[in-house]
Amino acid sequence: DFCRDNVLNCKKMMFIIGERYGGGYKGEKYLSEAKEIGQINSNLKEPSISLMEFYLAHKNKIDTFVYVKKDIYNERQSYQKNKNKGCYEPSFVKDNRVFDIVSFVTRLPNGNWIKTYEDLPDLLEIIKIQFGK
Repeated sequence: DFCRDNVLNCKKMMFIIGERYGGGYKGEKYLSEAKEIGQINSNLKEPSISLMEFYLAHKNKIDTFVYVKKDIYNERQSYQKNKNKGCYEPSFVKDNRVFDIVSFVTRLPNGNWIKTYEDLPDLLEIIKIQFGK
């Protein structure tokens, strides 16, 4: 919960979504927020630590900037189309819940703009342009 507490002191936050889902939130202080995430998307009943940090920032109106690897963003459409047909084996993620995180972000009522990136150098260039550095 220490890291989540510190998110609340930030002025801006970058949420970079890649191929891994990450560790699940095991804290106790923000269980109501974890439950809210699970209610919004039932596949996220055990939100990742990073998703919890993003959600806390978003919920507390901290400027958030979301970056998703382009291959993942594009493959999400195939996942959505095929997820109910049985086992969907993704090409670009290690856990299908990564697609659910992207969908979760896009369905938020505001502050849900996503920029896609090809690779690390592309992401760094996008961030430099976005922040004018």
